[in-house]
Amino acid sequence: MPYVRLEVNRPCAIAMDEFQRILSETVHETKGDPVSVISTVVLADVPVSFGGDSKTPAAILTLTNALMPPDVAHRVVPAVTKLISDNFGVPPQRTYLFLHQYTAPYLMGWNGQTFDVLRKLTGLCEYDQLDLINTSARQTARGDLSDIEAYLKVFTSDAVFKLNVGSQTVVTATGIEQIRQTVQRIQKERERPIKILGSTPQIEPTSGDTAIVRTEIVAYANIPNEPPRLWDSGWYLERWKKTDPGSQASSPSGDWRLLEHIEQR
Repeated sequence: MPYVRLEVNRPCAIAMDEFQRILSETVHETKGDPVSVISTVVLADVPVSFGGDSKTPAAILTLTNALMPPDVAHRVVPAVTKLISDNFGVPPQRTYLFLHQYTAPYLMGWNGQTFDVLRKLTGLCEYDQLDLINTSARQTARGDLSDIEAYLKVFTSDAVFKLNVGSQTVVTATGIEQIRQTVQRIQKERERPIKILGSTPQIEPTSGDTAIVRTEIVAYANIPNEPPRLWDSGWYLERWKKTDPGSQASSPSGDWRLLEHIEQR
């Protein structure tokens, strides 16, 4: 549930409600959160100084959310900076952006309760307690896909598996059989002495029945009698959805299914 606050010492070139709509869409496009959960506050034509100068155009933007991984920050900053420049005439060198993340649920609140209390009362945002998601995410982060069939069981029948290298999508697999072939091929290509270190998966709520999992991956060459050296690095993102118990889409090992896996190198 991102919160965006912009303070700028110039009036907006367009209607404020239109600018806030575009700002919400920009955060949605660069970060991935639904527009329905994005909150914005814009204070225009107010005293903002930069280097002691409040006459020259200047802006300060704060974006707060439960999760702010590096790849998201790298997309958000240039997009929002351009948006401010286009609509307020503030140059990038006089625009400061502060991105914050609050991973502790008691530091965020909604509907009169902190998120740790909401979790107990309604089941909202229970993603850190979902063994199915956590187990799969940690195995993926470690490159531990030795039991491919168990891994595939968490995917929906029409799930999508993507592999991006730089700005290009080099692999797109749709459906269980294509994903099986893709995973087997990647494993074969990776049959070399490497050690994959995955950071702790960050599970971010998007609504009561969906979740996004992000983690960074670093792979080192692990050759005997040689010092470890960087071999590859990247991140992956997964979208999960909770299904109705007993439905055909429900997983044999749980009610959460994997809709999309995107790996970026």
